[in-house]
Amino acid sequence: MTILSDLTAPKRLAIVGASDNPTRIGGRPMSYMLKPEFKGICYPVNPNRETIQGVTSYPSLKALPDDIDFAIIAVPAAQVAGQVRDAAEKGAKALGVLRVGQGSSAKPVDPSAGLSPKQLYEKAQGFLTKGREFEKAVELLQIFVGRYPKHKLAPNAHYWLGRAYFVRQEFRKASFSFAEGLQKFPKSPKASANLLNLGMAFLRLGKRRDACTTWGQLSVAYPKASDAIKRRVERERKKAKCL
Repeated sequence: MTILSDLTAPKRLAIVGASDNPTRIGGRPMSYMLKPEFKGICYPVNPNRETIQGVTSYPSLKALPDDIDFAIIAVPAAQVAGQVRDAAEKGAKALGVLRVGQGSSAKPVDPSAGLSPKQLYEKAQGFLTKGREFEKAVELLQIFVGRYPKHKLAPNAHYWLGRAYFVRQEFRKASFSFAEGLQKFPKSPKASANLLNLGMAFLRLGKRRDACTTWGQLSVAYPKASDAIKRRVERERKKAKCL
């Protein structure tokens, strides 16, 4: 791989200072890299979050499971030099530094300000079910799963975040959210629905084999799933011509 390809089409990219909020400086590149057009792997780095926009977050560049080709650094100026050194040690051949805490003094509006976890979840639900404002719902649910990963509503938040992405036809992001919900909360009431929808997201990504394999796990992993879920899985399997 050449330095030019590392810059224009990296296979492994890290975002240091990644944010759950896609309107913030550390959240915008993360949101872009989760779009289907980016074919590589994106590693968010933020020691204060377990997940970022539905993707597992790492506490530092040194903690990443693989070397990287490119790093985006969105941290205060005093931390940049150390992050650059860490990026070089992880094999990065190119990097970009975003200015944090400089320029305009205006701070982004935090849509979750003053809200309890329950209120934040309910506000997101309102955007989903009443106004069908999926972009706003996604923003709030991203904040929820990043900020409250162990809250009792977290399984539901992962599911509805996945559904919001799915409706927006952002199937890669949807698959991340459904898979994360399954992995973290395999016994939650939403688990079988996550499995159903994960398979549907895989199918729309052209991953028919993964979709069929996922649906095939229902009877073993969730034999007590609702009849509605079982019927829907069977319909999807027939449509996909699963064996």
